[in-house]
Amino acid sequence: MQRHFILAIISIIFFASCSDSRITDQDSWGKIFEKYQAKGGFEILDNNKEIVNYYNRLACSKPLPPGQTFYIISSIIGLESSAVLEDNKPILWVSKMNDSLDKNGTIRTFYKENNTAFFNQLAKEISPLKMKEYLDTIKYGNMEVNNELYWQDGTLTISPDEQVGLMKRIYFNQLPFISTRSTTIVKSMMQEENTDEIKLYYQISPVVDSGKNNIWIVGFAENFNPLKNPVSHKIENKVHPFFFTGLIQDVPADFSLQNAKSLMMDILKEYQILK
Repeated sequence: MQRHFILAIISIIFFASCSDSRITDQDSWGKIFEKYQAKGGFEILDNNKEIVNYYNRLACSKPLPPGQTFYIISSIIGLESSAVLEDNKPILWVSKMNDSLDKNGTIRTFYKENNTAFFNQLAKEISPLKMKEYLDTIKYGNMEVNNELYWQDGTLTISPDEQVGLMKRIYFNQLPFISTRSTTIVKSMMQEENTDEIKLYYQISPVVDSGKNNIWIVGFAENFNPLKNPVSHKIENKVHPFFFTGLIQDVPADFSLQNAKSLMMDILKEYQILK
């Protein structure tokens, strides 16, 4: 009885967060998970069509620690709170407070490295109290913060479905009391692919939840479709954004982050986001 009640609550949360969109079950993505001998879930919000596509709704509704995907929002807050003043200059407090950090490092280099020591120190520089205020305003996951590594230890949790919504709000600069400057800088830090047809932004990170290894996939894509303007009759590129999150659960020891990237790419190709 209790299990059915919990599942009902999860479904309500899932549908509430996607209430403005149609929801489509993509069972065919299960074959891609099978190809990599993985289990978990994947969700894509097709913004222009207002369709939420998912494989394994229960996995997409499961809250768990954000792990290193929290570096996305902590980078935004670090820039916004002046804990980090510039994105392309060495950070003053790095040389004073942590001997293990590159004294010439910038937030861009530390982000690309997934530098744990830097982001641990950044959380201290922002302070738990100020971080809590930002997370409450942004409505990030369960918004719980303590004085330790709250984004790793299970204090702060967020679901894949909530991560999709976060990616959309970052993309459209819709985070309350966060400047366009801060989100634009971090979006540029997330960019991994850039061609005439597509721009791809993502982060793939391991996280431990309840003693089990998992892998997060979070990001968004921009497709550029050449269409004729009905007024000017000129060919223009129409931007088509997609927001996605994947969760690979109970990861076997031989499953790498590269495997996770390949799984992500296969699903994006299956949905024809990638050619």
